[in-house]
Amino acid sequence: VYEMLCGTSPFKGENQQKIMESILFDEIEYPSFLNSTEIDLIHGLLERNSSKRLGSGNSDSEEIKAHPFFNSIN
Repeated sequence: VYEMLCGTSPFKGENQQKIMESILFDEIEYPSFLNSTEIDLIHGLLERNSSKRLGSGNSDSEEIKAHPFFNSIN
């Protein structure tokens, strides 16, 4: 979702090792053109703690589909 909205990866690095370190440790920087609903969805999907990640609960993908980002999508 981040890449679709921003056109780039949220994780930076000049090689695979640096990108992995970015995934594990760096804070995500959100461009100013993203609105709060988009940021909330991305933040939920990129939660490092898998038990807290959006869609990891009992309702599975229904939790993701119920996010306000998807309100205008049938």
